[in-house]
Amino acid sequence: LTAWVLLADEQQLNYSLKLPALELGPASDANHRLACLEALALYDAKSL
Repeated sequence: LTAWVLLADEQQLNYSLKLPALELGPASDANHRLACLEALALYDAKSL
């Protein structure tokens, strides 16, 4: 997912990130990229 966020950001595409307890976007700015990357870094996959 991180690679997809970075690729979409590089291509200046609007993108969203949906996790069980969080939904971000759609957007395509630097703040959105950072929010998505932070959410992925802090996400606990064991909570599924």
